[in-house]
Amino acid sequence: MTDRPQTLPAPGLTNVLLESRVFGETFATVLVSALLTRSRASDGHTVLVLPGFAATDIATWPLRRALNALGYRALGWGLGRNVGLPAECRDRLLDRIRRHRRETGMPVSLLGWSLGGVFARELARHVPSDVRLVVTMGTPVSGDPRANNMQAIYDRLSGRRPGEVDWNAYERRRLPPPVPVTSIFSKTDGILAWQCSLEDCSPRTENVAIVSSHLGLPNNPLTLLVVADRLGQREGIWTPYDPPSALRFLIRPYTTARHATGSGESA
Repeated sequence: MTDRPQTLPAPGLTNVLLESRVFGETFATVLVSALLTRSRASDGHTVLVLPGFAATDIATWPLRRALNALGYRALGWGLGRNVGLPAECRDRLLDRIRRHRRETGMPVSLLGWSLGGVFARELARHVPSDVRLVVTMGTPVSGDPRANNMQAIYDRLSGRRPGEVDWNAYERRRLPPPVPVTSIFSKTDGILAWQCSLEDCSPRTENVAIVSSHLGLPNNPLTLLVVADRLGQREGIWTPYDPPSALRFLIRPYTTARHATGSGESA
């Protein structure tokens, strides 16, 4: 019997209205990427970026543009609108990851926004030796899987009965893949209850809270700072993120023993 998480409410109206921040966040990242220089050496490895539910690669273009400016080879997932990951699409992505690893000799980093982060973790679970690390952004990995403001739309597009949850599959997904994983989330997320984005503590998982909307997470300058730091670590070496002291009021590592209950303690 799967141990079901405590019921959590979806984000309230205030956070939903704050999703309008997405426009300013995206503009800021486009501006920052235009000014970027290679402040730290990049090894140029491939970074595959997966969009969120109902989004396409257009939504992650500012982030990919910024990462390319830093010297990485940032690519979109190339599968159109994200309304799920059937086996055929999963296998195509796995083939791409293996091919880039074979061609470059370096494992691929996976970045996933929202539902795209769920897929990034699953891809890494299939080919851990070909994946360097995973960064998720506002991704439901734990907590109550129904604690969001998109459930009805998701159920309709996926063909599920309203409120239906495959608890056994949920329990399997909750476990992180055998690669370093960074979960970036926002406590003012207007789409997903932020507790659902928390990874269980382990030697190679971490949670980083930033100030952001859900829609703006992939294109928030604070996300870019965290992602650039994570990608900049040498291959085979991973340490938890330590934000610049001047930005600790905007970026904070977040630790928790078992957050399915919604408990936690900010570092």
